[in-house]
Amino acid sequence: MDKISAGALALGVLLGIAAPQTASAQSFCDDYARNMVRLDRDARAQRCPGWNSHSNYDHHRTWCMRGGNASAALSSWTQRFNGCPRPGAARAPLGPVNSNVRCDDYATRMVNMDNVARRNRCIGWTSHADFNGHRNWCMARPPVDMQRALSSWTQRFRAC
Repeated sequence: MDKISAGALALGVLLGIAAPQTASAQSFCDDYARNMVRLDRDARAQRCPGWNSHSNYDHHRTWCMRGGNASAALSSWTQRFNGCPRPGAARAPLGPVNSNVRCDDYATRMVNMDNVARRNRCIGWTSHADFNGHRNWCMARPPVDMQRALSSWTQRFRAC
């Protein structure tokens, strides 16, 4: 190992930067970071009062990979965004209008949660990692059912 690599490794250890444990954790944290950047962009475009998040993808991803509770954070920020006033227009809750995109996002989030929950051996976890199963379920139901299911699974996930 050369001096630069050894120095970089030592600095990483001192700063608490750990290598990602699994591809599913990386994917989960990539999704989290993308969603946070999108949320921040939308909130700032709509001038949401008191909004204080940011659009730094790398910061969001690193925080998640270090063990931050990304599901809880995203849920909290989404609730704050959905509570922002929208002058002159009725507003639908945040989320893609297109069912394919909405359900792909739902299925990805469910599969990522399942992978992490099973890796952590969460007691009582009963979901699955079948992307198409989650997607098809979502496509057959109204968006409100997907939001309720995601909220319920996220609460179970946080309890692990």
